[in-house]
Amino acid sequence: MSTSTLTIEPTFTTGLKATGKSAPISAAAWGSDGETLVTSSETTMTVWRCQKDRNTLLRFLGHTKNITCVDYKIYENGRSLAVSVGADCTMRLWTPTARGGSVAMKAHTAAINHVCFSNDGRHILSCGNDRVIKLHKIGVPTESKPIPTATFVRSYTGHTNFVRCAVFSPDCDMIYSIGDDAVIRVWNTESGKQIQTIGKGLIKDDAPLVAPSPDGQFIAAAVGSNVLCWELRRCGLHEAHGKGLIWMFETPGAVRSLSWHASSEYIAVGSVGVADPVPAVHIYNSVEGRTEHTLTGHVGSVTAVRFTKDGRKLASCDTLGQICLWMMKERPISGQTAPVQFEEHTPEPSAPVMIEAQQPDSVPTDMVQAMQTLSQQLQYVTGVMSALEKRISSVEDRVARLGE
Repeated sequence: MSTSTLTIEPTFTTGLKATGKSAPISAAAWGSDGETLVTSSETTMTVWRCQKDRNTLLRFLGHTKNITCVDYKIYENGRSLAVSVGADCTMRLWTPTARGGSVAMKAHTAAINHVCFSNDGRHILSCGNDRVIKLHKIGVPTESKPIPTATFVRSYTGHTNFVRCAVFSPDCDMIYSIGDDAVIRVWNTESGKQIQTIGKGLIKDDAPLVAPSPDGQFIAAAVGSNVLCWELRRCGLHEAHGKGLIWMFETPGAVRSLSWHASSEYIAVGSVGVADPVPAVHIYNSVEGRTEHTLTGHVGSVTAVRFTKDGRKLASCDTLGQICLWMMKERPISGQTAPVQFEEHTPEPSAPVMIEAQQPDSVPTDMVQAMQTLSQQLQYVTGVMSALEKRISSVEDRVARLGE
C-alpha cells in the first residue's frame, strides 16, 4: 500500500458571518491570492477579504432566485472576475469591487447547477437541469472593460437527466461531468465528444459532485453519503464500470461538497443530514484510505468546503451562514524526501573552482537499511508473482478440462 509523503495539521483561525444573515451558504471559492473568498447565500453573493488582522466583505445582489454556485478568478494583470449561476437560469459575471457591476446572460433553459473557470480564466463551464453542459469563452478584464463579453463556444450533450456538476481536468483538455443519470462522463474539451464513462452501475444514489485531483491522477465523486475515488490510469477507455475504483469513504450525511488538497493526498468533505450528530468537516487520506482529521466547530451542517490553491487554508461553511477558516500546516513524513532548494552562486572569476570527489570508506548505515528494505520488497513481489502464476496455471487447467 502507498503511504503519504506529508501530513497536514489543521488549526482553527477565525469564524466569519455576515451581520443578520443566517441562511445556508450554498457555495464557496477562493481566489489564487489565498485571501479572497467568495460565497453565495440565497440570492446574495459575498466577497470576503480574509487578511491576517482584518476581514472585510462586499455583498452583491442581482439574481432573482437562489444562487447555486460561484467561482472567482484573479488574472495576471491584477484584475479579477467573479461568476455566479442560479435557479433563475442566468449566469452573471461580476466586478468584485466596491464600485462593481454585473452582466447577466441566460445561459441555460432550466436551473443552472454548477459553474467554474478554466485555469487561465479564458473559459467558463456551466451545466444545469436542461441536461446540457456549455462552454463559454471570455476575454481578460481590463480597466476600460472590467467585465469582458462571454461568447458561447459549444455544448456537450449526452446526459439523460439533470447535470449536477461539470469541471475541467487540470490541463483543461477534458471535462468531467456527473448528474442524475448515475454515471461520470468524460468529454474531449476541444471536439465536444464524449470519450468515456466511469462508475456505471456503482453510482446508485444522489450524485451532485465530481472533482479531479490537482495532479490529474484521480477523480472523486459524491454519491449519497459516500465519496468514491477512481485512479484514472486504471479506468481504461470507453466504459469503466468497476475499473479503477480504489477507495470509498462513508460520511454521516449526504455529501454536499468536496475539495482536494494541493498535494492530491487529502480530500475535505462537507455533509448534511440528521445522521451527523456533530456537524464537522471530514478530511480523508486518499493515499492510505483512512480518516485523517475531523474538524468540529460548526453548529449547522457543513454545506461547502474549499482549500486554497496552495493548500495552506481551508474554508468551511454551514447551513446557518457560518464560515470557519482553518490554517493547514504541512509536515513531511519522516523517511520521505523533501524538496531540495538550491541557491544560485557565482564563483569569483579570479580563480577556477576545483571540486574533488571523495570516495567514502564505507557504505553509510542508512543506505544499508534502504537496500535491506528494497530486498524485502523484491522478495514480496516475487512471492506475489509466483502465486499469480500458480493461479493462472490452475485456471488454464480448468479451461482445458472444460474443453474436453
